[in-house]
Amino acid sequence: MLSFIYAVLKEQTIRPTFSTLHSPLSIKNMSFYREIGNLLGLDWARIANGYSLVNYNGEAVYIEGIKKIVTVSETEIIVDTPKARVKVVGEGLEIFSLEEKTIIVKGKVLEAGVVA
Repeated sequence: MLSFIYAVLKEQTIRPTFSTLHSPLSIKNMSFYREIGNLLGLDWARIANGYSLVNYNGEAVYIEGIKKIVTVSETEIIVDTPKARVKVVGEGLEIFSLEEKTIIVKGKVLEAGVVA
């Protein structure tokens, strides 16, 4: 399993871009979730318009599939995806990187998930 993940990460194309806020790397073409979905046999056509979310040890959150930023503050960032509203709650939150459909939120993350 680890060799598969390494192979997926190695194949990702990361190109320099000026559109990110802090990061010199573009995350525009990253689709790690698609690769995992393929490995699990998930129907990508059905889930392609959804979202993926990863909380990195309460230090950052990566969200793929965003369509709109709703709220930005140091304690709360809310984004809409085609299928859900995702909320990140914490302290000292900032948008570290923003691309067309992806966002990385950095800070002390206390909570991240779908809101009703």
